[in-house]
Amino acid sequence: MKKTFKRIGLGVAVLVGLFLILVAGLSIDHARFLTEPHDNSDRGRTDTAVLSPTYETAAEEARVLIASFLEENRTPGFSIAVGYKGKLVWAEAEGYADLATRKPTTTETKFDIGSVAKPLTAIAAMRLVENGTLSLDQQITAYVPTWPKDYAPITVRQLLSHQAGIRHYGFSYKPINWSYPSFPTEGFWDDHFETSEDALVIFNTDPLLFEPDSGFRYSTYGYTLASAAMAGAAGKPFLQILEDELIKPLGLKNTGADYGLAKVEGRATGYSRPLIPVFPENRLIKPPHTDHSYKWAGGGMVSTPTDLVTIGMALIKGDLLGDAARTEMLTRRKLKNGDFNTQHYALGWRIGDFAFPTSEDEKIGVISHGGTPFAGQAMILIIPEADIVVALALNARTKAGSRATGSLAAGIARIFATSQVPANDLERVSAPQSANVGR
Repeated sequence: MKKTFKRIGLGVAVLVGLFLILVAGLSIDHARFLTEPHDNSDRGRTDTAVLSPTYETAAEEARVLIASFLEENRTPGFSIAVGYKGKLVWAEAEGYADLATRKPTTTETKFDIGSVAKPLTAIAAMRLVENGTLSLDQQITAYVPTWPKDYAPITVRQLLSHQAGIRHYGFSYKPINWSYPSFPTEGFWDDHFETSEDALVIFNTDPLLFEPDSGFRYSTYGYTLASAAMAGAAGKPFLQILEDELIKPLGLKNTGADYGLAKVEGRATGYSRPLIPVFPENRLIKPPHTDHSYKWAGGGMVSTPTDLVTIGMALIKGDLLGDAARTEMLTRRKLKNGDFNTQHYALGWRIGDFAFPTSEDEKIGVISHGGTPFAGQAMILIIPEADIVVALALNARTKAGSRATGSLAAGIARIFATSQVPANDLERVSAPQSANVGR
């Protein structure tokens, strides 16, 4: 009997050993098949599309910050743009838009901007409000008849500020796809939806997380519902609204819906750090296939830092919104108990403070939003009183998410905004309030 148990134990051990060898073999093969090697010191050539002579010294100082950032954060490609006093004064890119082909990053390279889509959607919504097409406080069912009427009343204002109680991404089993890594999350949904309203089936039977305006929960799905309301109010698809209210008025060349690598010309390939130790540190994970139609409004757009700076400068100058609409969009929202929500979120923007330029007690407002998709990052930071906009994008995700890109953007804003101030008068700029909330 003992010999029998020993044989069984030995057999089990052999099977386990063979299984582990198989897993190791598959992991090594996966590392070759699903990842690309990347030498972070290889930055390729630099594409400087714009550099005002007045700010050459500021750009040199900013490059030092960027170099330090890139040492800590492995990313093939990086792009930056700065707008000051209504003009684009610097636009530069370096590295690679794609590792396999060694395609260089340029200032025209389109990046997955993740949640930076939210402030763009908020601007389009406020333009609809200004022309009387949309009401921020009308119940959603007035614009989206298919939204279940047994929910507590929800408004566009609550959705744009993440105070409606709509959930964020959840978990969803997906079979292994040998062409792409498999992730058990809705953040990589690959079904196509023709309209924002069609995409509501993902979450329209799930209960609200709290009574509207009684709490705060960051939610990209909330923006999907908001975009369905915008489409219902305007009588046209959300992407057409984006085109009519933002892209055409500003003449944006590289901003729009993200249809994925195969369908967006000039789009950067995104990468991420290895999530498990079987992947070598010098290899980056390729992006999973995602159909962005379920989240265009909240996390499914491409853009460039130059286009984002154009948007920011137009917002400062009042070319996009009148004073009343802009103030309403940029006012931090409070909960029912009178407290500001935890992220100091307004409508599509986070609101923070900026110590500038010569006193820690003298602070002016900063509005910003970061995007942290699985395989990239983006940031837009605007200081209206200083008339400065900084936007940046990269095609790999950093360790600290929006905290890292927010701090970098704030540091660059400080350099450009204080470039004419004596060095001994400069004070440290505080990073905008933000949270690493993901896509």
